[in-house]
Amino acid sequence: MFWPAVDANRVSSPRPWSRGNNNMFSNVELPLTRDSFWRMAPRRNGGRTEIWEALREAAESEDLGRKQRILDVNNIRLGNRDMTICYDDTGTYVHSSCIYVFI
Repeated sequence: MFWPAVDANRVSSPRPWSRGNNNMFSNVELPLTRDSFWRMAPRRNGGRTEIWEALREAAESEDLGRKQRILDVNNIRLGNRDMTICYDDTGTYVHSSCIYVFI
């Protein structure tokens, strides 16, 4: 199994994002959409529940250092530095999400 270099597994802040010029999330809609994603993700995408819980905790943290510690402790490897693609400690693809979960 190939693991990326240590620096390649460093989380970064996501790019600014919207659904389109005239289709922004409202202040009410965005938290509801995020919550729906996290509730459904383990059932829809499979994977271990504790990995999904760690990913949610990391995604909801505003501190990049804390995000990184959560990923490191749970042996989560990044496919993208913005956490939209992740792998668990066995190399199993466990997570792909829309960027709105992280903004």
